[in-house]
Amino acid sequence: MLKPPGLDDCAAQAIADLFAEDVVLALPPRFAVRGHIAGNLLEDEQFDIVFDDDGAGEIADVVSIRMQEDLVTVTLSHCKYSTSEEPGARVKDLYEVCGQAQKSARWRDRPNRMLGHMLRREKLRRDRGQPSRLEGGTAAQFRKLKARWQEYRYEFDVRMVQPGLSMSRVGEEGLHLLAGTETYLLDTRGMSLRIIGSP
Repeated sequence: MLKPPGLDDCAAQAIADLFAEDVVLALPPRFAVRGHIAGNLLEDEQFDIVFDDDGAGEIADVVSIRMQEDLVTVTLSHCKYSTSEEPGARVKDLYEVCGQAQKSARWRDRPNRMLGHMLRREKLRRDRGQPSRLEGGTAAQFRKLKARWQEYRYEFDVRMVQPGLSMSRVGEEGLHLLAGTETYLLDTRGMSLRIIGSP
C-alpha cells in the first residue's frame, strides 16, 4: 500500500472547521482553513509576507514568502473545506485540491510575473475599498522585492490543507492521486509537497 506523501497528522478541529474554507464567514477567523493557515505562517513559521490570494485567478489560497539573504522561499498553500461533517477519504475533495496544486506549479519558473500578479490583485482589492490581501508584511516590502527580484534565488513548495482528509482512511485511489501529484510537482518543478489533514 502506498504511503501518503508528506502527510501531517493534525486534528480537524484544531486547524479548522471542516466546512469553512474562507475567512469571510460568520465564524471566528481561527475556525476557517485559510485563516488558520495564515495565522500559523505568521506566528509559528515567521514568513515575511503572507498573502491571501483566494478568488478567481488565484495562484494559491495563501502565498507565503520568506526572504533570507539571497534566497526567497515561496510556499503555496491550497485549502479545501470538507464536503462532509466527518473526516474521511473522499476522492472528490482530493481531486479538486490536487488539481489546484498541480496548476500552481507553473509559477515556479516565473517569480517576476507571480509578484506582479499579486501586486495587481492587491491594488484592485484596495481600489475597491476592500481589506488588504496582505495578512503579513507590508506593501513596501512587497514592492522592494518586486523591484529587486533578479537578485534572489527562489525555492517553491506546495501545501495541501484538507481537514476533511483522514490519513488513516485514505484508500488506494486517493493514495495514487496524492503520489501522482507529489511526483508531478517534484519531477517537473522541483517542488516538494506537504499534506495537512486529520487523523
